[in-house]
Amino acid sequence: MLDLQEVSGVLVLGLDASGRIRAWNRACAEVTGWTLEEVRGRSLSDLAPPGSLPGLEGFARPAPHRFDAPLPTRQGPVRWFTWATTPRPLPENRGVETVAVGLELTGQKREEERPRGRAPREHLEATVRQSEEQLRAIFEEASDGIALADADGRYVVANAKACEMLGRTCEELLSMTIADLVVPEELARLSETTASMLAGQTHVGEWRIRRGDGTEAIVEVSARMLSDKRLLAFVREVSERKRLQEERERLLARMDAERRWLQAVIDTVPLGVLLFEPSGRLGFNRRAEELFGMTLSPTAGSEQYRGRILFPDGTAVPPEQLPSHRILFKGETLMGVEFLIEQDSGERIPILGSAAPIRDADGDVIGGVGVFQDVSERMQAAAAIRTNERLLNGIFELLPVGVWIADHTGRIVRTNPAGLRIWAGARYVGVSEFGEYKAWWADTGKPIAADEWALARALNKGETSLGELLRIQCFDGSFKTIINSALPLYDEQGKFAGAIVVNEDVTGLREIEEALRRAVRARDEMLGVVSHDLRSPLQGIELAARRIAIRAAQQGGTEWLHPSLDRILRASRTMRKLIEDLLDIASIEEGRLSIQRGQVVPAALVHEVAESLQSQAEEKQLLLEVGVEPGLPPLSADPDRLLQVLSNLAGNALKFTPSGGRVSVRVTRRGDDVVFSVQDTGAGIPEEQQAQIFDRFWQADSADRRGRGLGLAIAKGLVQAHEGRIWVESTVGQGSTFSFSVPIAPEYR
Repeated sequence: MLDLQEVSGVLVLGLDASGRIRAWNRACAEVTGWTLEEVRGRSLSDLAPPGSLPGLEGFARPAPHRFDAPLPTRQGPVRWFTWATTPRPLPENRGVETVAVGLELTGQKREEERPRGRAPREHLEATVRQSEEQLRAIFEEASDGIALADADGRYVVANAKACEMLGRTCEELLSMTIADLVVPEELARLSETTASMLAGQTHVGEWRIRRGDGTEAIVEVSARMLSDKRLLAFVREVSERKRLQEERERLLARMDAERRWLQAVIDTVPLGVLLFEPSGRLGFNRRAEELFGMTLSPTAGSEQYRGRILFPDGTAVPPEQLPSHRILFKGETLMGVEFLIEQDSGERIPILGSAAPIRDADGDVIGGVGVFQDVSERMQAAAAIRTNERLLNGIFELLPVGVWIADHTGRIVRTNPAGLRIWAGARYVGVSEFGEYKAWWADTGKPIAADEWALARALNKGETSLGELLRIQCFDGSFKTIINSALPLYDEQGKFAGAIVVNEDVTGLREIEEALRRAVRARDEMLGVVSHDLRSPLQGIELAARRIAIRAAQQGGTEWLHPSLDRILRASRTMRKLIEDLLDIASIEEGRLSIQRGQVVPAALVHEVAESLQSQAEEKQLLLEVGVEPGLPPLSADPDRLLQVLSNLAGNALKFTPSGGRVSVRVTRRGDDVVFSVQDTGAGIPEEQQAQIFDRFWQADSADRRGRGLGLAIAKGLVQAHEGRIWVESTVGQGSTFSFSVPIAPEYR
């Protein structure tokens, strides 16, 4: 492409709308002696004294035309040129400039000024040919398309660039009209534009055209109607520029959306965020204003809060050590730096600050970001944790039981003073070395292997052990009895973290327990012996009393003996019942209780008990009810023992139910069991006493002498001997229900 700056003998200059020089090629500089830098922004009239350059007004005409006008030179003499001007649109719609192309006529002018006459014709023709050749070269090699159309809009002249832009060969283009090129949607506008140019207006605008290959393109056209009604147009393709402009707008819209999204994010996060710019501008979120306790200004920079940022010791942070200065001017990155922010109220908030520079593709700092977190709660939590640790350590040291802690590898890492006292020392070893701790199972006397320790099982299997009774040999050689428990420990993620062991020294309690067992055994043995030995004398007393009663009745006049004999007989029966109860208890505890199974009809058993107690119920004015479920199968059981149990329960109900109350004796079937129950409307039994009520010698009221505390214990033993169970349901103030079950024999199920 021909560079107009290099065209020899042809001057090319550009003037803006106010006539000031924008372009000035090398030929202009060679002719005048002034460079582009010297004349840019000046008008041609500024280069010479006023009135000394006639014809310059031709440069001010907006329409394309030709004229002769001089140019001043730095040396003084002017030089004449013939000029051709045309309007040319500036890029990006920045207006229109006037482009002037000049050919020198100085020699011709001098010949015209000679008195001898005009210049030779040959010289003039050569000059004209040279000018035409240069103008044609400019026309053909111009970077913009140039086209000329007649009054009907048909192209008559077009340079190569115009043909290329319009996607046609020059032959095709010269056979077409402007209307043939524009898309149908532009035809109405074309008519309006043609009319405005006929009225003398210059048109500058963008048009959609259809190229020869069928594709559409956007061109920028600067056109004006000449005096002969022909249309001169300069064409520049702007499809790529439009695409880039649309892409730029799309990117700007995306950046704006991302900016709004980022602002929404930083406004939402519970951290104070500051965005620093080298110019001093400041971006921030609401949380940052809350931390500083003030309304921040985007233009006030770090000066507005500088005095509020303190070191942890309370001294002010110097300007050069502020995060904004360190990241913008030193390129530093800060992570988790502690500061204090002092608010207007005087309250100082501990914060944790992190900041980093933002760099461009070349690594230059173009900004920075700072994030600040209020750590008041975290510091308070840390202080609370430290307090709790001290408290737990204190408790750990003061616990009266031994506590042993093993880490995740299984090694014992810590114990408390009680643990050291129990074992008379410690060995901080792993599982494989637990054999250094010597112990035996208290119930079997079998030695405990290293992997059998509760701690080893907790470490290896995650097993929890509670209340294992061991006899240990301490490190000083002494022996003790301990209760040993172990628990595996896990962290918040459920990962194994170790185990803890608790030892309770029960040596003294164990010795007391053994002594109590011996005492109980001695007592039971004595009661058994006494009960057995008292049976014969008691039988003799009862037999003698009966003989005396018979003889007295035969002799007559001995009525005064009857009350005494009755008391002796009642006392002997009570004594015999007590002896039988003691013998039953001894038999139950020794496992010697025997039952004589036979066929028992549940309904008959219930009625027998009710009949035997009816007179007692009437004496206390109690209602005695009987309930029997129809169709109950017979039981394979000891009838005397079942009668003993049911009689005991019903007798107790009558004994502890106040006058006017009700006692119900019932029997029903539940699955494979027959259930006997006795319900009363007595005072009821507190829940905390119900678990002990079947223990021997236990009474709810120790001052109540209406029982000996053996009946329910015997009843429990007898029911269990029948492979059944016994229980109580009671509510204080509403009464109690005692029930026991007896399995139905397989042949009756």
